[in-house]
Amino acid sequence: MKMIKTGLVALFLSTTGSTFGQTNNGTIDKGPLKVGPTSPHGATERETLLGLSGNASNANFTNQTKKQYEEANAVLFYNPNNPGSGLTLVASRQEDFTGITPAPTRAAQDFTHYRWTYMGQDNSVIKDGTTYNAELNATEGWLKEYLATNDNKLSVTGLTQGYHYFKVQGYIVPAGTTLNETCMQYSETFVVFVLPQLTVDAKRADGGKGVLQYCETEASDQDNVELQADIKYDGYTGSPTLESFELKYTWYSVKADARGNYSTIDATKVDLAGAEQRASNDVTSISNSFSPSIAEVGKYKFFVEVEYTVKERTYDGAETSNARKRTYALYRGWVGGTDQNSATEVFVTPAPGKPHITIEAVQD
Repeated sequence: MKMIKTGLVALFLSTTGSTFGQTNNGTIDKGPLKVGPTSPHGATERETLLGLSGNASNANFTNQTKKQYEEANAVLFYNPNNPGSGLTLVASRQEDFTGITPAPTRAAQDFTHYRWTYMGQDNSVIKDGTTYNAELNATEGWLKEYLATNDNKLSVTGLTQGYHYFKVQGYIVPAGTTLNETCMQYSETFVVFVLPQLTVDAKRADGGKGVLQYCETEASDQDNVELQADIKYDGYTGSPTLESFELKYTWYSVKADARGNYSTIDATKVDLAGAEQRASNDVTSISNSFSPSIAEVGKYKFFVEVEYTVKERTYDGAETSNARKRTYALYRGWVGGTDQNSATEVFVTPAPGKPHITIEAVQD
């Protein structure tokens, strides 16, 4: 009896894997997420069969091994632009006998066929995955014979928010035999998570409606103006809860010029020209407060940008303030408004100096 076990890896994600019993969790810990292969992602046989110790092939990742790339990128940002969020899953070419009892005594062979199936967002049963790859039907998945380079790969695009489970089975069909009569196949499942979109409600913390102002001399410890950002999922209702994620909050100010006009801040979030960063913090909380300490007299508007920390938005290299990366993974809210024009104004008022007195128009 041929006992076959396969490994999966996302494109440029340096992983492999083998498994004997399916679970709902991957083995890459990206708290609060469990992603990647359901068999131990650090197993020696995976690294050998998939070449995970080698460098990631993409030019942007010359300092990462394939294993490090896999660990970083089994979590995806939600990309609303066509073709959306996706990756390529790569099954190992050769079977693996590790953990099989009794193990065959022959030399390991290359797979001749692969069957890919989409197991939905809960790894329960085969689901229709044709939205992500036209071949992933809900009846048999995609049976693909290995005839040329890359025939062991599955590309998926347009992944929706949340978990996705993809499974592969490997077959070895000697010439003159039929696939339907082959022995039992082992399989591997790879778990991908697409980070849900967020909405940001930025406002004054006190809930009031009066003028927001404080004196320039009280800037360092003023308590008149406190701003707050509350975050929630934008329509996503799956797990884990948003409260489980660490989020990065970055607060910015925009100062009016002498005529009372504000620089227009780029609504696409690519360029931050005209805005000044005031605070940044990483917290596991869906609410964050900020008290300005600006001492320069003037009129200001504020906005906050929120992003997940479970994956670096700039994982493929640093960005500049006028050419920021993956801005669809930055979620912005203007304090007190839906955009810059409707945002609430905050005033830093002058502390008047001492006056002097003289006299004129004397009558006596």
